Amino acid sequence: MSKSRNRLEQALAEAADIEESPDRVVRTDVVTTRGGRRTRTLQVRFNEDGLADLEALARARDLPVSTVARDILLTQISQIQAAPNSPLAAIDEAIEALTHLREMAVVRPSR
Repeated sequence: MSKSRNRLEQALAEAADIEESPDRVVRTDVVTTRGGRRTRTLQVRFNEDGLADLEALARARDLPVSTVARDILLTQISQIQAAPNSPLAAIDEAIEALTHLREMAVVRPSR
């Protein structure tokens, strides 16, 4: 029997086993969520430096990059919604954003 045919039969057997026991844990290193509150995806493009900064913040906080990005975005949205028309609101928001970034700041080695 060929190697690829053997792998195909093994995959089919695994698929049948999964279908028979859908709640069985297949991989312990992966957390699967179904439904839940977060069901939409936003794709954002970063340049290398921006992504490196975000990854460094995530490492410093011991959180996934997506969690840190979501936190920053939602913080900014709530601040904008709190006082969108005040002339001083933009200054206050900038100060708060800078303070937030300073608290999470990680020193990157210079290039």
